[in-house]
Amino acid sequence: MIGAVPTNHKVGSGECASHVAAKNGFRRWQTVYDDPDNQPLREARNNPNQLVPGDSVVVPDKQAKVVGLASGKEHQLVVRVQRTWLRIKLDCPRPASYVLEVGGKTFSGTVNPGGVIEEQVPAAAVAGELIVTTWGAFESDRWTLDIGSLQPIDTLVGVQQRLNNLGLFAGAEEGKMNDATRGALRTFKRMRGTPQPDGELDEATRTALLNEHGG
Repeated sequence: MIGAVPTNHKVGSGECASHVAAKNGFRRWQTVYDDPDNQPLREARNNPNQLVPGDSVVVPDKQAKVVGLASGKEHQLVVRVQRTWLRIKLDCPRPASYVLEVGGKTFSGTVNPGGVIEEQVPAAAVAGELIVTTWGAFESDRWTLDIGSLQPIDTLVGVQQRLNNLGLFAGAEEGKMNDATRGALRTFKRMRGTPQPDGELDEATRTALLNEHGG
């Protein structure tokens, strides 16, 4: 609509650029994230998949696309929609089978030790469930997925989320340093060969945790 003005969207829990774009009717997240008015957002959050609740996203006005067509003929118009992929790195001792439920869709397959589960999911999906059965195991492991909720590594919540994802039990992901988080940091440093590891969080540990987590 000519003369319309952009709107401001406050990021909620579990929202990333893909979610915001899809909820506002855009087929590509880049249309929103790369808009010139979102330069402050890009400077603060250089990963569109890792926004923080409360961040402000400028949602631009939709621009009409004009297509010239000959009259008296039948035409086929193709709308290309960007694919959204969910990737989960699985640390298991043996090959495993999995069932993944996201956005009302069910996916299944197998994954090798240290492999990655990769499935195309709805862009607006914010939750899911993963069931993994390691070959030879008597029981399956089940996880609830908060898709899009991973925060940047420079936030304490982002640190706690990655520690918990690695199975190091950092406690509640509330952005407050606590005994559980300090214990998880000590364990992480010990795993990396640090002599007499402490529970302090420094930039070297953030970088190492980001690399170990894979993003």
